[in-house]
Amino acid sequence: MKYKFIFLFFLLSFAFIFAQEKKENDYLFEVKPAFFYFNDNTARELYGKGGFMPSLEWHGRIYDVLFWFLETGVLYKDGHNYHVDTDCDVLLFPISFGFKAICSIRHDIQFYGKIAPNWIYSKTWSEYEHHKKEKSENTFGATFGVGFVFLPHPNCTIDFFAGYLFDRKTIKHTEYNHKFKRYLGGFPFGIGVGYSF
Repeated sequence: MKYKFIFLFFLLSFAFIFAQEKKENDYLFEVKPAFFYFNDNTARELYGKGGFMPSLEWHGRIYDVLFWFLETGVLYKDGHNYHVDTDCDVLLFPISFGFKAICSIRHDIQFYGKIAPNWIYSKTWSEYEHHKKEKSENTFGATFGVGFVFLPHPNCTIDFFAGYLFDRKTIKHTEYNHKFKRYLGGFPFGIGVGYSF
């Protein structure tokens, strides 16, 4: 039932988006390098405070100040589990599709807020003495974000942004039949550069 609702959400959103009349500077493509700070203490113990997370965003106008956006990024971070003296790595690959509201403060400065559900693929590696263990997970979460956009040129943007990526996974230990929760969400913040058309 959950997947049918998500599919219907995407289908109706795209139908509404492409039914709109094109206006000037309705679309923006943006490159957004960011530092990702892990929200969970356990994740910070394993992988440090965070790491570099580049992302790409594309957005288009729905109506007036309301826009849709599609964003994807990637984070790879190596770490170490000092409790069992084991190297461990993590890969995060989130994809978000949602809505953004953009308000003009003055002709060359904008403020925006955005919200979206997202799909997150994660993979972890643990280097034990005699073998390497891998674990992959797919989960649905949410993302929120705000930012200030400066317009040095009508078609160029500089975006100072911050956000929150929610990701909580329930993992079942097959050997001991035990379930536990893992949090790999956090706060990305950085400066993006975009081109509008």
